[in-house]
Amino acid sequence: DTTHANKLFQFMVGRLPLVVSDCTAQSDLVLNNNLGVVFEADNDESFIQTMIDVHSRHEERGIWSRNALEFTKKHTLAKVVAPYGNYLSTL
Repeated sequence: DTTHANKLFQFMVGRLPLVVSDCTAQSDLVLNNNLGVVFEADNDESFIQTMIDVHSRHEERGIWSRNALEFTKKHTLAKVVAPYGNYLSTL
């Protein structure tokens, strides 16, 4: 409950809004960065209702998608690219 699944970051690179359970690390990431929605863990009805809700929120899905890509650029891509930039400058 204190880590993020790697697939979340892969989904964000793909500009996919996140639908996550209310496990603290995941829900904090999603809610604090406006990346999608949270459903109650181990509650099938909560998951179903959340998916129906997400489907009906077309405009917000676009916002979540943009936020996901921007979050990834800001927090992930820069860290991945930096070592290569440093290496290339030595050639």
